Amino acid sequence: MNLTQLKYFQAVCEYGNVTKAAEILHVSQPSISSSIKALEDEFGVFLFKRQYRGMSLTTEGQKLLSLSRNVIGSADLLTDIMMDLGRKRHTLRLGVPPMIGSLVLPVLFRDFLTSHPDISIEIVEDGSPSLRQKLSEELVDMALVPQTDVIDPAYRSVPVSSLEFGCVTSKAHPFTYIKNIPIKMLDGEKIVMFPSGFHHSSILYKRFAEADVHPRVILKIAQIYSICEMVRNDLAVGFLFKDLVRHFDDIVFVPLEEPVYVNIALTWKKDAYRFSDMDALIRYAERGKLTVE
Repeated sequence: MNLTQLKYFQAVCEYGNVTKAAEILHVSQPSISSSIKALEDEFGVFLFKRQYRGMSLTTEGQKLLSLSRNVIGSADLLTDIMMDLGRKRHTLRLGVPPMIGSLVLPVLFRDFLTSHPDISIEIVEDGSPSLRQKLSEELVDMALVPQTDVIDPAYRSVPVSSLEFGCVTSKAHPFTYIKNIPIKMLDGEKIVMFPSGFHHSSILYKRFAEADVHPRVILKIAQIYSICEMVRNDLAVGFLFKDLVRHFDDIVFVPLEEPVYVNIALTWKKDAYRFSDMDALIRYAERGKLTVE
């Protein structure tokens, strides 16, 4: 058994047949078939049930799939660490929620990557709870996420920015004439929201519940442009960071009566391997360079 055989086996499991796996991996079908046959001969088991419309795992195949995921994951991590030690690893996996990314990533790309041309970054976009899970599973190296009141000792972080979160409306909406919007005023109001699983959405839903307010959520979407288009055309009111609204015409930011501030931090897992690229970004954040302008 070798790692290549296990990777071919996993690909067939993922794509359901040898043909698709070979296409995705850019190898020949016989190479994959012979690798699977070699595994079956070595272990004395059948890994797949061959069917007219594809392949399904046997009990033994399911067991190998479960165990091989840990083996491949460990091997990939080993490769990354050794490449980093040899200064050949320059892809930093950075988790970023959409709104935070819209503000922080331009600074990151313009300044950090300019001063560190040997580093490349892979952005993983998702909601904060999901990104924290990815950090836990080491599917991302670091993440720019809201810093909660409860500090988990399993993680380390550097504060980046404190951003105000509030209501956004069209210039024609009556809310534009209000200095601060009481949460009660949103009762029955048509709103567009980020989906559940985003930090700021959780804050708003909690505020609504506490005030017994029931707005009309007509759309849940994580695309900032779509939210702004609905607000601009006075189809609904939305909720965004104040610093983000200044980049869009015909949209007005109106603070909530009880302001919402979200503290953003660059976060990483304490016990995970610290790649040199991570250290470079940590030093950059510690100097206040990731602060939203």
